[in-house]
Amino acid sequence: MSVKTNKRNATLNMVRIAMLTAVSLVLAQFDIPIIGYLKLDFSNVPVLLGAFAMGPLSGVSILALKNLIDGILLSQSLGIGQFADFTVVAGLILPAALIYRNNRTFKSAIIGMVVGSVVMAIDGALMNYFVLIPGYCGEIPFILPMVPSRDVIINMFAKVVPSLDSIDKIVMWAVFPFNLVKAVAVSVLTALLYKRVSPILKSKK
Repeated sequence: MSVKTNKRNATLNMVRIAMLTAVSLVLAQFDIPIIGYLKLDFSNVPVLLGAFAMGPLSGVSILALKNLIDGILLSQSLGIGQFADFTVVAGLILPAALIYRNNRTFKSAIIGMVVGSVVMAIDGALMNYFVLIPGYCGEIPFILPMVPSRDVIINMFAKVVPSLDSIDKIVMWAVFPFNLVKAVAVSVLTALLYKRVSPILKSKK
């Protein structure tokens, strides 16, 4: 492959990454409150589409750009939510894209998304317990608190489900299943859309 062709393909990929990032940012503004601070959105469907079509590195690039732009221009979470979204969703994107890259079949894509969904759910629980919740409460140095104490977060969940009366229970019985369902929802939508959009994402023109 010539240098000219390589440069052209690289330029096309940059354009596609920018396009998918823009779509992802728009979708991120339309979320559905579930419980507490947990909200469902489909902004990571373009990320997974890009990862399948162009490879895991492109998928991670779209995810990083989405969260960087969102954190700087649109969000009020001081970057905590964006950092958590990046690390948690990477748990879905990387396994799914890597497994699919090694064997580009529908079966491999499904296996990759199943593995990625489980990784994302576990990753999400760990990130919430060790980073997101402490960050929101100002327990991490140099991060301003979004809420005064963990009691505020517990009350968010307990007023909807009284049995969620501790951080441990919130992470186990709310955060973990939420991220699993979210990953499955993103995966199903990606599977339904991929054949329709992949010709555009793989086109050499």
